[in-house]
Amino acid sequence: MRTALLLTTILMGSTLAFAHNDPTISTAKIAELSAHRADRLVALGKIDAAFVQKIDHIEVTKLSSGAAAYKSIVTQTQPQTGTPLQLELQFDHDGKPLSFKVLAGGTAGPDMGWSPKSAGELVENGMHYVIDNSANATVAPYFNDFTNLVLVKGTLGGKDVALLQVTASSQAKPLNIYVNLDGTINSVVVGP
Repeated sequence: MRTALLLTTILMGSTLAFAHNDPTISTAKIAELSAHRADRLVALGKIDAAFVQKIDHIEVTKLSSGAAAYKSIVTQTQPQTGTPLQLELQFDHDGKPLSFKVLAGGTAGPDMGWSPKSAGELVENGMHYVIDNSANATVAPYFNDFTNLVLVKGTLGGKDVALLQVTASSQAKPLNIYVNLDGTINSVVVGP
């Protein structure tokens, strides 16, 4: 009986130890979760609803100590004067949100008029492309070494699109993901 209890304890302990090494949780996944979390915080009434409409930048860093493994800064569009509003999110090793706070000193930026999707939805859809294609040799560095993304309005073939520029620490050029305004992926290229 004692041996069975000891083996069960060791097995459970090793299972918990491996839970923090989930290879599907990358900084790219945290960026996607950040857009999703901001949307959820709006739905819960914890942050202003305009925040998800005005997202234009997400930066993710790995943390080396404490319960949080990742910190994400979600930034709104740049106001005419001052600094933009920012939301700081922290996630554990498994991508579970731990905390959030709207950073002091920011000012609301302009609404870029994304329609029919919000900026948050466009970011989420673009990052889903990176996550879903993480085994592709061209996309893998942006999944594994993601540092930040920027969302801007663009034109492709005479059509208005959202351009999601994804940066990776191991790559000199960003991954440009062109997202149609309905949220579908138009095209993806590594570009200047």
